[in-house]
Amino acid sequence: MKNFKHLIAATLVLAVFITACKKSSSSNDGGTIQTPIDLVNKWNLDSVQFYTTFNGQTVYNTDYRSTTDYYDFRVNGYVYILFKNSKDTANYEYVAAADGKKYIRYNSILADTIVTLNSTTLILNSSPNKRIFFHK
Repeated sequence: MKNFKHLIAATLVLAVFITACKKSSSSNDGGTIQTPIDLVNKWNLDSVQFYTTFNGQTVYNTDYRSTTDYYDFRVNGYVYILFKNSKDTANYEYVAAADGKKYIRYNSILADTIVTLNSTTLILNSSPNKRIFFHK
């Protein structure tokens, strides 16, 4: 009887681990993929800019500059945001679309397109004609 109880307990623990696993990669069908190490960091917000195209030239107009705002992407899938003295926390996913574009999806709803991501710079298209510039 004692061995049977151990077998049941081991089976339950195994079932919990199997169902609790988070998807960390997928094919190129637009699914969540493993978050790049460069994204996981505290990014200091430089500016929010709106852009328009005029006579074939893209013109940027700075809407907001910051010295204290940030997005802090954590390995646990949360981003901690300080923007205009307001704090927020959201779930995020790094998503690769079938067309090759990369996105950051927040709370499984909203998404920013990644324009640039490297060890020192993050640039996001946040909405039509709006870019957010960050540095480490």
